[in-house]
Amino acid sequence: MTINVTTEKGRIKVIPAFPVTRYVRRKIEKSLREAMQDVRPIEELLAKMKKNDPVIGTPRGALIAYMTSQSWTQKRLAKVTGIFQADISKMVNGKRVIGPSIAKKFGKAFGVDYRKFL
Repeated sequence: MTINVTTEKGRIKVIPAFPVTRYVRRKIEKSLREAMQDVRPIEELLAKMKKNDPVIGTPRGALIAYMTSQSWTQKRLAKVTGIFQADISKMVNGKRVIGPSIAKKFGKAFGVDYRKFL
């Protein structure tokens, strides 16, 4: 069973992993239409988020975001990168700058471009 929802932004195709009733199907369609009405440009969302939390969009914010998304502790990151946990703690708390050599270690550990941490 496929649910096709047409919105002003485009068409969405949903393939549920299990059979759904007509009622659930209508709820999914309604929720998707409402969600698509609230879609905004990413720059607008980032600006709003940054106003509420100034760390967003900074190297420190990138470090916190990647650690959170991977569910990594400072201890685990220290073990993977070879950087002292105390130094990672200082970077997370904004008391130490993330330099190029450390950014490269973070990039390698998280599998992303190191420039995200500069």
